[in-house]
Amino acid sequence: LATGPFSFSGKYVGSFVGLGAMPSIGGSVLALETAAKMYMTAHVPEVGYFSDITKQAALAKAVLERLNENDPLLAGRDQSEKDFMLKHWRSCITGVLEVNSKKALKRAEKLAEAGVTSFRIYGHTHGGDILTTLRLLRKEYPDANINASQISSIEMALACEYYGSDSITAGVGGGGACLTGQRSDYLPENAVLAWKLRGLLGIPLLCEGGGIDNPVNAILVGFSGVNGSGSIGGGT
Repeated sequence: LATGPFSFSGKYVGSFVGLGAMPSIGGSVLALETAAKMYMTAHVPEVGYFSDITKQAALAKAVLERLNENDPLLAGRDQSEKDFMLKHWRSCITGVLEVNSKKALKRAEKLAEAGVTSFRIYGHTHGGDILTTLRLLRKEYPDANINASQISSIEMALACEYYGSDSITAGVGGGGACLTGQRSDYLPENAVLAWKLRGLLGIPLLCEGGGIDNPVNAILVGFSGVNGSGSIGGGT
């Protein structure tokens, strides 16, 4: 971790760029494994084929099993360095959860059994219910790295910090894999939100909604990282 670009995006330091939660991009063992070894947040998707909890948990488990001491990238390193790298790789594997608290806790339980220690609460149309889910998730998994995502207001961002989120993600996914941002002009809104939160928010703020296509601007307004799907894997 001596060279960048790296960013503090929760309990661990990682790449400024994270792999988004689209199953067409991060829905394979090799994609998630590669992202984790680059210290990118690697989201294990929960939609489409992976809406089945057992399939999502199986994917997460398969990836985590490949992140082990026998990896060629760890050859010749002393044990403390191996442990350090493995801990960071494995922390990058992030299970995506629904906003609904009952569904989220059920999914989190299966993912935790598979070895997942990082979670992202993901929903485009949530209201205050994300705070209920966040509070219950934090109570159940006090040491987990938790991201509350698709936040679009100062009040909600600060409330997520209060209820124990380690980081938050602003905005609605846009760009190559989703047209929501283009249709609603959400990138400028994300930038405005980030700027207004400077000096108020005490946890990292990550960006979606086209932020990966404007990384310099994202840094200037105060984002700690950007997530991308279509821009990374090729989109429409």
